[in-house]
Amino acid sequence: MRRIIAITLSVLLWAFVRVTQEGNGSQSLSQINVQVQLQVRGVQPDLVAYDISQDEVRVTLRGDSESVGALREGFVKAYVDLTGLEGATNVWPEVKVIAPGGMSIVSQDPRSVNIKLSPMGARLVPVRLRVNGNPASGMAAGEPKLEPPQVRVTGPEALLQEVEEIVGRVVLDGQSQSFSVSLRDLVAVNSQGTEVQTKRARLKLSPESVSATIPVQADSRSVAVAVAFDNVKVVNAPGWRYRLEVEPEYVTLRVPRDGKAPKSLQIKAQTFASSTKPEVREVDLVIPDGVEVLGASNVRLRLVPEKQAAPESATPSPSPTATP
Repeated sequence: MRRIIAITLSVLLWAFVRVTQEGNGSQSLSQINVQVQLQVRGVQPDLVAYDISQDEVRVTLRGDSESVGALREGFVKAYVDLTGLEGATNVWPEVKVIAPGGMSIVSQDPRSVNIKLSPMGARLVPVRLRVNGNPASGMAAGEPKLEPPQVRVTGPEALLQEVEEIVGRVVLDGQSQSFSVSLRDLVAVNSQGTEVQTKRARLKLSPESVSATIPVQADSRSVAVAVAFDNVKVVNAPGWRYRLEVEPEYVTLRVPRDGKAPKSLQIKAQTFASSTKPEVREVDLVIPDGVEVLGASNVRLRLVPEKQAAPESATPSPSPTATP
């Protein structure tokens, strides 16, 4: 695609030809603007030119109309020569332009470019999965499992130093069960989450894809707990004792999957006045934050009075009888 765009642009630029006459009009000169791809020559074998400030040169040429009309892509060349720049990492070489015979260079832009050089290197980088979207209602996505969890990244050492992690992406769209997927569009990013790349260099990943398993499970669990009534007070009537009954004795709670369920659920504080008759109340439960009761949030509390038996009175001992 880039080559097609470049060819199209070159054709459009070549169309802007200005014809001038010199002297008595016996000679016709034409001027043309062309966009030329910049070549980099003379890079040391242990280095790679991984970044360049501008990789195309705009050149204005002048020549006779016949030469200009015969001009084709590739006839004009532009290059920089890095021969002898050993150990350099950041240079500003002069851009040199070669034009066909019979044509002169009127102008060029730029006249020099900034080129960054670096030795090649490799290191292991962790892979992280970014999960977007949502699973089915009532479900939650767990921590993904990646295989392998790291990939080997090869490229200019200057770029490798910027790489923080390798990122893959998965979109959830109503999944109701765990699933696996092969991640192929992996991207090396820096600490700001921006892709690490330049105009002339891309990092190579090995392997180029990793397998990701995303667990999808219910986002909560159900737990049965006892109903407690420790905060119920009963005023005793003389000669009576009391028994408390609660229905149901257990309620079912929904708690987060990784949350901790309470050992029991208390009812709201109650006070019963002294009475000799059974009494029944509908009492609300005290529900902690983050906990949901499945079903009714109240219970039936029943006070049952029981009459105590009177203590047996002591039998008096017989009086001793006198002997005549």
